[in-house]
Parts: sequence; structure tokens; C-alpha cells
Amino acid sequence: MDTPLSVFDFNKNFNRFLKFVLLISKGDTLFIGGCGRFIEGDANDMHKALIDKIGTLPPETRIFCGHEYTVANFNFCLKMEPDNQKTVDKLQWAKMITSKGGRTVPSTIADEFETNVFMRVNVPEIQKRTGTEGDPIATMGALRELKNKS
Repeated sequence: MDTPLSVFDFNKNFNRFLKFVLLISKGDTLFIGGCGRFIEGDANDMHKALIDKIGTLPPETRIFCGHEYTVANFNFCLKMEPDNQKTVDKLQWAKMITSKGGRTVPSTIADEFETNVFMRVNVPEIQKRTGTEGDPIATMGALRELKNKS
């Protein structure tokens, strides 16, 4: 019996398949422009999840998160990194989409590394704004605390 996408077919077409990998943010880890609260972990755990695991996926990997917090998340990102034109543009886009009842999902790993401050904890401007220069894990924690209060 011929079964489409058998193991053989999958292996043969794996590189093409990678272009369509979908990432479901399990456990509210990654949102467009943001990340989940540290309910069952800390800044180090979130850094490992976002940067060391999710961040190593191919840049074109699409992210499908379960909540529509994009506008609020990008407003926060711009408080932390006001001169990031890509975030300014994404916020304007998100406002337009959601004002018409649309959804901003999906995003990509590449877009998140350009606009999401929780994926940009190595950026000196963000570290300086949070008072955590040279320590991306402390930056992650400081960002989450600030976001919790916003």
C-alpha cells in the first residue's frame, strides 16, 4: 500500500518540509512580541526556552500562539526599545489587523528576534534600560517584572 508522506518520503523531502514547520507555543512560552509569565520557572528557564531552544529553530519557522496579546506586547516592547523601527511597523500593522477583527498570528522566529524584547535580551540598549548590562538572564527577569506591572 502506498502511503503519502511515508518515512521515506519525509526524509527525502525534509529540507522542503522545514519551511513549513509550525511551532505551537506550549505552556504559554512565546507570544508575538512577548512571553508568558514565570509561573513554573524563572528567568533562567525562560531564557533557555526562548533563546537556547526555540531560538535555534530555522528563522522561517512559524509561531502559532494561543492568545492575541500582540498590540499590548508591542506597546511594551517599544517602551523598552523605542527606536526599533521594525517594532513600530509591526505595532501599526497589528493595530490595523486587530481593528478589523483579524488576528496577528502567525509570526516567525526571525520576526521575533527583530521585534520581541524577550528574544532580544542580548541587545545592549535593552540591557541598559533594565539596568542589567552584560547579563541576559537578569534582563529576561527584569523585563518580565516590568511587563507584569504594565
